[in-house]
Amino acid sequence: MVAIRRLFAIAAFAACVAAHAGLKEGAIAYSRGDFATTLRELKPLAEQGQPLAQYLVGSSLVNAKPPLGNVGEGEDWLKKAAGQGQIAAMRDLGALNLFGKKDRAEARQWLLQAADRGDAEAQHLMALYLLDGPEAEASRGEAYMWLHLAAERGHVLSGVMLTTVRPPFSPEQRADGLRRAGEWKPVR
Repeated sequence: MVAIRRLFAIAAFAACVAAHAGLKEGAIAYSRGDFATTLRELKPLAEQGQPLAQYLVGSSLVNAKPPLGNVGEGEDWLKKAAGQGQIAAMRDLGALNLFGKKDRAEARQWLLQAADRGDAEAQHLMALYLLDGPEAEASRGEAYMWLHLAAERGHVLSGVMLTTVRPPFSPEQRADGLRRAGEWKPVR
């Protein structure tokens, strides 16, 4: 009985080590832009429900050129990862919908989820979303808030927009944005 438990524990440990090795290799391949290796290493882990693997598979499929690239399948993987709380997947879904598919409602949904969790890039993109939409004039205070929060988190372009480019924010809009930023609490 003890021997069987030990064998089971060794097998489980070996599976974890192998999965971790695949995740590491896939992530390294992704960082190099080697999407073929990323997909080969990570698709089995993504199919098992590993959120980081799902995100990297989805991002690889969205960013790769054909024949590897498949935006629809990539979006499906990103949604699976986002559904498990993968913030980068939420942000990328927002960007995909904002710039690619041009679905402003879905872009707002995903960007807001990631921005509310403190993702600086999503906060920046949320500000761009607000400054470029039909509601731009009414939402300048909120846009200023997102730029301010992103800049506080080290997002350089948001800082530049606040200090150098200065979109036309009135003193009231800046004050409203700073008040909102002071009241903002990240979602956990």
